[in-house]
Amino acid sequence: MKAKQTNEHWDIVVDASKNKSTTTIGELWRYRDLALLFAKRDFSTIYYQTILGSLWFFIQPLITMLFLTVVFHTIAGVTTDNLPADLFYLSGLTVWNYFSLCLSTTSNVLIINQYILSKVYFPKFVLHISKVLSALFVFCAQFILFILFLLFHIIVLKMPFHFSIHLLLLPFLVLLTGGLGMGLGLLISVLTVKYRDFIYLITYGLQLLMYLSPVIIPVSLMTGKRSILVFSNPVSAVIEDFRQAFSPPGPFTGCIWYIALYL
Repeated sequence: MKAKQTNEHWDIVVDASKNKSTTTIGELWRYRDLALLFAKRDFSTIYYQTILGSLWFFIQPLITMLFLTVVFHTIAGVTTDNLPADLFYLSGLTVWNYFSLCLSTTSNVLIINQYILSKVYFPKFVLHISKVLSALFVFCAQFILFILFLLFHIIVLKMPFHFSIHLLLLPFLVLLTGGLGMGLGLLISVLTVKYRDFIYLITYGLQLLMYLSPVIIPVSLMTGKRSILVFSNPVSAVIEDFRQAFSPPGPFTGCIWYIALYL
């Protein structure tokens, strides 16, 4: 007589009778080590086998900041409000690069890891979280670069700086930026499994979407319908709030626009 099979000695049983489309927080917490492992792998392989290595984390925003300063501030004469041009553009790029990296990496994560997903079980959401964590490492490196420029202006160039209550919101702004990028990436990652066109659409869309945010043009120059168009991009409010945390005291424009347009 054949012995009856039981699953009592297994921690997780994956079969067709159970709906595995939902993932609980407890299950994600059990796989936290795997998420950190994926994040470390992604971060270490970004500039793998390059001569400059991790220096590219600082070189890339520096080159972009210099280009924007020369073209838009020096040649075009676009104002940067109360901040020096380098701090203005670098602050916007720091937030925008974090958002775009979260969105671009999470949008095709299912395609890149399709062979892993077909061989072993773990919550698919772990892959999305790992991409946000690896992007957070990049954000920290570029944020340090921004702080160094800020200290140079304060100590060497004697730029006045006043402690702002907005600085206390920085962890919330970082969390909100990562959440926005991962949320949009979750939606697009499902579509890219069937329609690979979304991979190229995101690449070009992020380049154009940056011009619909206050990364280059300050909010003071956006009036009327143009301001509504720019702040229809939810990252615009985050960039403005992040920038105002290091600017002289003034109205909290970003949160006001965000509440008015989305609530």
